[in-house]
Amino acid sequence: MAVNAGIDFTWVNKNGEAVIISSAETDANEVTLTITNQSGGNLTVQQGNPAAYGSMPAGQSAFYLFFNGLIPNADIANIVVTGSPAGNWTSGTFVDANSGQYLVITRQQSNLSWANEQSLVFTLTNLVTQAAENEGAITLGWQNLQTLENAFAQEIVSVEQGTGGIFKGKR
Repeated sequence: MAVNAGIDFTWVNKNGEAVIISSAETDANEVTLTITNQSGGNLTVQQGNPAAYGSMPAGQSAFYLFFNGLIPNADIANIVVTGSPAGNWTSGTFVDANSGQYLVITRQQSNLSWANEQSLVFTLTNLVTQAAENEGAITLGWQNLQTLENAFAQEIVSVEQGTGGIFKGKR
C-alpha cells in the first residue's frame, strides 16, 4: 500500500498477493489496482480523454501509472484496463523520456463523485512480459481531481525470474 496526499493505492494479483505473474498466458496476469480516497472529504473525478502527463486540460481528471523502466514499453502498450464503478472508464498509453511508456486512466462520459474512504478498482489484464530481474517503483500519479492537489504515490516492486518471471510487491 502506498499513501500520499490523500490517495492510497494497492497492487495485488487475483490471489490477493502483491505479485504479478509474468507469463505468456494472458489470463495468468490479472492485477487489481485499488485507489482509495483518503483525503478526508469528497473528490470529483472529472470526465476526460487520456492525455500525456502535464497535458490534461483543466476540467478533466486522470490517473497515471508509471512503470519507470521495470518492464519493456511494448508490454505496457498491451495492458487492458477495466474499472469500477462499472463503465465510463477508458485508458491509453503515452511515452515519457524519463519513465518510458505509461498508462493513463480517465472517466469517459460523466463526472464521478468519489466519497472519502471509497475505492476505485481497476483490473489490468494482458500483462505479458519477460523483463529481466530488477527492482524499482511503480508510480501512481493524478491530475485535476477536484479539491486535491496533483501528486504521486509509489510502490516498490521487484522483477524476479522464476516460472515465467514475477513482479513481487515490497511492503
